[in-house]
Amino acid sequence: MTKATGVDKVVKAVAGDDCGCKERQEALNKLFPYAQPMTADSVRIFEEVLRPAHNRNRMSAKDQHALMIVYAQIFGTKRDFSTCGGCVLQAYKKIAKAYEEYCEQ
Repeated sequence: MTKATGVDKVVKAVAGDDCGCKERQEALNKLFPYAQPMTADSVRIFEEVLRPAHNRNRMSAKDQHALMIVYAQIFGTKRDFSTCGGCVLQAYKKIAKAYEEYCEQ
């Protein structure tokens, strides 16, 4: 798109060959890390613990601790235990999406 509009030539003329994209990319990746591929353990926990808990519409404290472990493995962020059903469901949906992507590979 930048070539079609000619923006690439303007950036090159102003910034030279190094426009700083690499540094910007690294900084943004640190701020907003990508999800990591699921490990075999996370897949097993999802299939044996989290999905059944979601299907029965009830997540026990033990199930939620498993969710916290899998969430940390995938997203590199520690989640605290929550009594908010919506928050737990949101975390489950993010893990389920990561699981779907894992299975597509």
